[in-house]
Amino acid sequence: MALGNSKSEEIEENLCEFSKEIYGECGILITSEPVESVREYIEKATVKDYARMKSIVTETVTIPAGIVSYGPEKGGQPISRTWENFFKKVELPIVIENNAICLQEDYTICKIGDSLSENQAHLLQKLGYKLALFKLTVTHCYDKTKKETFIF
Repeated sequence: MALGNSKSEEIEENLCEFSKEIYGECGILITSEPVESVREYIEKATVKDYARMKSIVTETVTIPAGIVSYGPEKGGQPISRTWENFFKKVELPIVIENNAICLQEDYTICKIGDSLSENQAHLLQKLGYKLALFKLTVTHCYDKTKKETFIF
């Protein structure tokens, strides 16, 4: 590892202790900013994202009867007719009227507490409903001035 796996390989004192904690999906942020300001920034930084299969839903999403439109994340524009086969595949009760895809009745994609199926997750993504939050979690810090590693 570039940080060093042993005392003889490390590029900064005690950095090999930090490198032992790095595994799986993770990232390294190198900054001269104070630890507390970085922690505060990261704790506040979230990005809305599409929920994945098996995610637990935090809100109910119902598409109203009538012309099928994109969700609020995509501006509410009507869906192209090219989506007809996809909607039929996921068994939405649609008809084509005036060259537009229309729902015959209100259709609930998911309800609060549901574990999303593959079709539900795919449908939410295609329609532009972002129900998940992407957030970073800081677990470790190396203080270069003190030459020590600590866990949050």
